[in-house]
Amino acid sequence: MTNAGITHQNTIRTEEELERKLATPSEALIHFIKELEEDIAIFGAGGKMGPSLTKLAYNAVQAAGVRNKVTAVSQFSSHRVRKELEVYGVNTIRANLLNQKAHQTLPDFKNIVYMVGQKFGTTGSEPVTWDDAESKVVDG
Repeated sequence: MTNAGITHQNTIRTEEELERKLATPSEALIHFIKELEEDIAIFGAGGKMGPSLTKLAYNAVQAAGVRNKVTAVSQFSSHRVRKELEVYGVNTIRANLLNQKAHQTLPDFKNIVYMVGQKFGTTGSEPVTWDDAESKVVDG
């Protein structure tokens, strides 16, 4: 496929192709994962970018040949996303990460990717977004 003399050999045509590309670890990531001594947790894994990032981490662990587990932690407002990650091989924990008490019930993860946030369009809920996330989650 060409456009003005430019070849587009790596054009992504479907959502499945995009997801596969997003979940493919680089050699640098695989090397980094080999250096980790503990499991990996993705906080906020049920959000917009979370499932793709979680699959990327899982694939990197598999490619690295290490025994580290990948755990997705989220409210999982979509049961479909949680089930999809579990079928993929990822452990999941349902928790409201803006609630300090929820943090006290989680395993002691050493390697955390922090993706917690609220969706755009939450006008009127700014105190929940900033006050709770800043004062409670960071302390945890």
